[in-house]
Amino acid sequence: DKKLPAVLYGHKRIAAAHGLLAEYVQSGCRNFTLHQCIGQIPSTASDYERIRMVYEYIINTTDYNSASPDNQNIQSALLNHSSVCAGYSKAFQYILHRMGMFCTYVTGQTMDGGDHGWNIVRIGDQYYHVDVTWGDPVFVGQMENQSSASAMNYNYLCCTDQEIYKTHIPDVS
Repeated sequence: DKKLPAVLYGHKRIAAAHGLLAEYVQSGCRNFTLHQCIGQIPSTASDYERIRMVYEYIINTTDYNSASPDNQNIQSALLNHSSVCAGYSKAFQYILHRMGMFCTYVTGQTMDGGDHGWNIVRIGDQYYHVDVTWGDPVFVGQMENQSSASAMNYNYLCCTDQEIYKTHIPDVS
């Protein structure tokens, strides 16, 4: 009776059906990636600065690619460096959790009707939406039918409900 490995993700303990997530999360690759990201953040950084630096790290190290293998999990963003919104958002959540910060994963749709995932973070007593995917210039370029875009988009970093609901519709649960 060999039990499947389980990993702690956020506040939930999950079994990895194929062992891939557990293998990755327990590997040195995860620690290397975390140290690369977290190690560049000064201990004196504010919560907003920490969130911004993780946002920038995920965007700078991940390419938006809907054909990426395993693109619905953190492995695609943190190990393969190629993902979609679920991978971006789950990697963002994972790193912030490891830093002891509140971050949750939100699912919903965009105004054009496509399924989408993003995050909610807490700074002090306030909650804000963060969409790491929509901050990626590669994603923005694809959505605007440009061959490429070069500027990181900060319009989706720490948005209020009023700001994010212009383009995002969260699932009701």
